[in-house]
This record gives sequence, structure tokens and C-alpha cells, in this order.
Amino acid sequence: LIESYYSGAEDTVALFNDTAMRLAEALQMVVAAMDPEKIILTGKLINEDFADAVQTALRDLLPASKTRLAVLDFDEKSGAVGSALLVMDGEFGVLDYDI
Repeated sequence: LIESYYSGAEDTVALFNDTAMRLAEALQMVVAAMDPEKIILTGKLINEDFADAVQTALRDLLPASKTRLAVLDFDEKSGAVGSALLVMDGEFGVLDYDI
């Protein structure tokens, strides 16, 4: 899929752009309600180009928003580390903010 996008295949480029817009539309509700400083995107198919496309679409939907999107590399340990951090915060209050 990624190779097809970068080779310029029309259907894949259209799918890429449509997916970026749909994610931006979903994030629009979160941004409007919570006004986060940053939203982190992660996953095997998330890369900087996709995040840029989502960011552009989100800015078109909410021009006044200052919310930034960032990409975090995902590996098999990411979910376990995040879960452990939530448990540690619940028990010991290690985080300075609410997730």
C-alpha cells in the first residue's frame, strides 16, 4: 500500500487523501472540545507524510486551532509500556497530568 502510494497510483493516492480527511474530521471533534496542544499518531501505517496530510486537513477544518500532530514510532513494546505507565500512575501518581 505504501509503495503504491509513493509510486503515484491514482486509487491509492485517493485512498490516502480520503483517509487523512476522515481522520481529521474525527480529530476535529476532539480538538474543538479539548483544545490539546499535541495529538500523537502511532501505528504501522502512520508516517510523517500521512501526519502532514491529516494536519493540513485539520487546519482546513479548524483554521484557528494550534493543535499539532506528531508521529511516534510504534513497536511491539509500545502498548505494554503505555499500559504499565497507566498502572504506575494510578498507584503512585507518576504523571504530572491526566491522560
